[in-house]
Amino acid sequence: MHYKALLEGDQNAPTCSNCHGAHEMELADNPDSKINKKNIANTCGQSNCHVDQLKDYTGSIHQIGVSEDNKDAPTCNNCHGNHGIISKDIDNKLEKSNDLINLCSNCHSSVELTERNDLPTRVSETYKESFHGLATRGGSKEAATAKAVTEIIM
Repeated sequence: MHYKALLEGDQNAPTCSNCHGAHEMELADNPDSKINKKNIANTCGQSNCHVDQLKDYTGSIHQIGVSEDNKDAPTCNNCHGNHGIISKDIDNKLEKSNDLINLCSNCHSSVELTERNDLPTRVSETYKESFHGLATRGGSKEAATAKAVTEIIM
């Protein structure tokens, strides 16, 4: 998406140096690197970028996990990718809901991950079996998504 925006002439679209730095380019395992797991959210949330998303992420259970060196805790690129970021402008609400449910389920249905992090088990299954999960599977575009449920419990 960033490159596409550049091609379309968006003067505010980020370039490589916005995320990787210019002369200070460091490997991701360097704690000072802009692309180190602990720094990704601040890199993505820098001014004129994803400021509101950084506000939402800051203080979340995922951000707390990253700050505590939990290797399982996700940051921006775990869900959104690195260079293969796709458009957020999907018009189909049902498609967005199903994509989000599947994305969250990737981790929250992992027995290893839930046991290792003492997370509630069967979260994905119980959501999918709930009224909202059934309604989404049935084609409802107004059912509460996994994101809405996550926001309520966080």
